[in-house]
Amino acid sequence: MNSTYYSNSSNFINSSNVPLCEGLGIFCPYLYNRRHVIAYFTTVGNIIIIPFILYLIFTKVTDGFFKYFTLNLMFVCVTSAIAALITDAINITKLFISITESKLHLSDIQKWSRFYVRLGSIWFHVLTLYAVIICYLPYVKPFFYSKKFSNRSQKPYYVALHISALIWSTSVTYLFTEFKYRIPYFLTHITLFISLFFAALIGSLKINKYKPLGVDSIRVAKAQQKRLYSFILYSYSIEFITLPMFVSHNFRCDRSLLSPLRFLLLSHIAVQLFHCLVKENRFRKWNQFKRMGRESADGTVQGVAGDDLSF
Repeated sequence: MNSTYYSNSSNFINSSNVPLCEGLGIFCPYLYNRRHVIAYFTTVGNIIIIPFILYLIFTKVTDGFFKYFTLNLMFVCVTSAIAALITDAINITKLFISITESKLHLSDIQKWSRFYVRLGSIWFHVLTLYAVIICYLPYVKPFFYSKKFSNRSQKPYYVALHISALIWSTSVTYLFTEFKYRIPYFLTHITLFISLFFAALIGSLKINKYKPLGVDSIRVAKAQQKRLYSFILYSYSIEFITLPMFVSHNFRCDRSLLSPLRFLLLSHIAVQLFHCLVKENRFRKWNQFKRMGRESADGTVQGVAGDDLSF
């Protein structure tokens, strides 16, 4: 097949100006290659699972930190999924229409959607790293956590985090796509991967070593530890999906894997979200039962050490 490509080897143009599927309609065989078929199924899956996750966040999650984290994470996931969908849609459109000068805007849109997907992968990592660090901060810097985070709105922190992540990720992604200067982009990803690994490891060790005084405090601490372990697992296990996504997207190992990996990422968030909700409900019921026992014993409700170390 005689064909040419743009300099980035991504925007296919048929040199004969005859689209591959012109006149064939839905019977065009190129519509049903492996990459396109996978994209069709994952698009339908995303349409189903994204509203489900948002439903859980807005109607079931009562834990403030957990809710804000997942909601902010979903903003990046959803917008990246939309950008990826636009890229796939334009790829299919190119099978039916010629990319002439009057249609070059499609290539520009596709270019910017790919740019956003790369940008979003860094943005996503920054949010996850922040959440893991906050999980174990009460155990290593309790006074700092109590002063800065306990019983305070998370919105200012997330606004600052989003702005910082957006500025940096846009800068390194622009250098990557426009000037082929890849070192800052790859170095940022590698740094975030390593930082998140050590943050999750240190967090698990600090939480495990924490030994409060008093029988009741120990019971509360153990319940709290289980919740924090679940949340760290929820945050870090996402990396087992984002790492192959990063390799596939940037090193072109198998681009057909990107769509199912994005769907798997959202599915994983939904499963872990449901799991953490179950843990949260059990913790709340245990606290209610314990407080009822205290009321029946002395008629008063005592404060419990460690209750303010919630998400």
